[in-house]
Amino acid sequence: MPRKIKHVSDSKRKRAIFSCDWCKLRKRACCRFKNGTRVFDGNTPCTECVKGKRNCITTIKRRARNHGQNSDLKYHLECLQRIVKAMFPETDPNNIDDLRSMAKALFVSLPDTDTGININDSIFKRQSTNSTKAHINFRGGSNVFNALLQLGDNNKGKDDILRFENHGLNSAIGSAEVPNLRKYLMINLIPQSEAEKYTEVFFKKVHSSYFIFNEERFRSRMDIYFRDYPVLASNNYEQFTSEEICTMYLVWILGRNTLLSMGAPNENINVVADTIIARYLRVINLCLSDFVFSKSIDSVRMLYLAALYHDTLKNRETCWLLLSNCCLKCISMGFHRNQCIQKLDPDLQEEIRIVWWSSFRLQVNNSAILGKLPVFSLQDVNLDLPKLDCVEDPLFKASYFKSVSLLKVMYSVLKNREYLLSSNDPWSKENIGTVMKLQRSLIHWKETCDINLQNYKTNPPKRYCIKMHLQFHYVSMSLSLPYLLEVSIKMKGHMNNKTAFLTPMCYGLSSAVELTNVLQFSVESHLINGLLYYDLFYAYNALMVLLLGYTLTKEKSSDENSQNYSLVLYTLEKTFSIDSLSILKAIETIRSVNQKYGDKAVGVMKESSKKIKLLLKHFKLDNSNNEVTIYRKKELDGTPSDTNSIIAGAPNFQSIFQSSENFQDIMNYYFSYNSPSEWTNVL
Repeated sequence: MPRKIKHVSDSKRKRAIFSCDWCKLRKRACCRFKNGTRVFDGNTPCTECVKGKRNCITTIKRRARNHGQNSDLKYHLECLQRIVKAMFPETDPNNIDDLRSMAKALFVSLPDTDTGININDSIFKRQSTNSTKAHINFRGGSNVFNALLQLGDNNKGKDDILRFENHGLNSAIGSAEVPNLRKYLMINLIPQSEAEKYTEVFFKKVHSSYFIFNEERFRSRMDIYFRDYPVLASNNYEQFTSEEICTMYLVWILGRNTLLSMGAPNENINVVADTIIARYLRVINLCLSDFVFSKSIDSVRMLYLAALYHDTLKNRETCWLLLSNCCLKCISMGFHRNQCIQKLDPDLQEEIRIVWWSSFRLQVNNSAILGKLPVFSLQDVNLDLPKLDCVEDPLFKASYFKSVSLLKVMYSVLKNREYLLSSNDPWSKENIGTVMKLQRSLIHWKETCDINLQNYKTNPPKRYCIKMHLQFHYVSMSLSLPYLLEVSIKMKGHMNNKTAFLTPMCYGLSSAVELTNVLQFSVESHLINGLLYYDLFYAYNALMVLLLGYTLTKEKSSDENSQNYSLVLYTLEKTFSIDSLSILKAIETIRSVNQKYGDKAVGVMKESSKKIKLLLKHFKLDNSNNEVTIYRKKELDGTPSDTNSIIAGAPNFQSIFQSSENFQDIMNYYFSYNSPSEWTNVL
């Protein structure tokens, strides 16, 4: 039976002429009654104010209604936004800074101001009025890269068009259309001798950095595979799962590609043809489409290795999605908690621990690279670390455990970015306490390293040790980068109320300088430019931090806020013994390494090399005829550098620290909230 329609009289439908401030802010109907009759005036107090015994006042102006035809305009703007988002996936069309970056990249002139534009539409409500939110977000190095282009002085590089690349999900990973997958799984196109050669390269060059197997057990399983292949090919799969067979294929493919990357560009290396590898990849992609229904440790390994393979192809979004599914599959099977695996065989428990913590390390690292949040909560994880009894190298064991604890700090840094994005207040007392706590955790991590791990210059050189130090400096830079960027880009007002952040910012600059020393040792040890080596990627991130430091420390006598530059330089020299010359030398190291190895780079390093070249050209530091040469000549001649004049003419910075606005209150708050003994308990 249809419901009766209630008719409301026109008098009750009438809109209130005056709405008091209390009702307006709470979006409530402002009803006024006089002698039992509703009135519409500005003198009679409303019922809500009478009930709350407050003054009923109206001071807030009513929002003007636009009765023009805005529906088409709104639809038009929404379409434009979606088109821009499709063309530049890493940008936010609602953010004016991103629009300016896109316009600069495409050499499009934008209006100087928005005077005369009066569009009253909800489509602009999401736009932030504070540029902090534009600079401190999750979009990783690409956002910093775009921001740095605003700082440079080079207006001649119009031939270097900045291309926004979309590393999307590779179309090869789709739904399986084969009714019987196992029928197509078994392929015997790679001879056992070749497979063993690729396996040797994988475990020698790749596995130490991406530890996921018990090597001895893997090799024994591979021997069984080749020995029993005729039986397995007859659909007897009791000994092997489909995912385990695919992990073997992926190990061979990664080993083969690593072997190719080790040779000279013109060197002809005898390997299996690409057409044969393509057939193996088709089978692997079919298995990947079915991974959701698989519940085995082999399925996790398959996702992990597939992510590594797509990483070599620069399909970073695909890599991140596969690693995310890798961790989520572990969680769905309970591999992240001791209570869920304690009844299993001890050997299987050890494999589960290795698989989980290795997946965690790589997923957090890739999340940091892409500027994303991890897909899981670390607070829900209580799994013990693996014992690694299968590993004979004690230094590798120590580096593995320290890498896990380091990536836990990186996880907290990413969560702090989430807080920054939601609060939009990087200079709050709570955030200062968090950043100082994280910085102290990094210092504690470094101080508690094994004495053999603290020195990355081992003999013989160990790739996993070099990588751990590169990651440490990368985490340190990630912590300080949002604040360096904010101070460098905005440059509004003095830094007196931000001196609590000076040490973390300078600590990040110090890490960028130290990272170039690790990079130089990697070059000298001939451990650079491997298939899955990230040296140039870390160098690219260090360069961005160094360029911010270069901007903050170079002398600008005409700048009324030159005290900001001097203050950062003073802290760098006083605390870290780093001056402008050190920063320029570090930039020169990155330039020379990139010049020598950039053209030979593969995978993600190739893209990093191109961006290094573009940034150096943008800041006019791309050749030997730059400020580095001048500084070096002065240093060799014994002539003091210009940085001394900056410090000599600097104000009393000690008094600035003491009289800093809210600085003492911030420190008192922090110490009352967190005792120093709790600084290391980040998680």
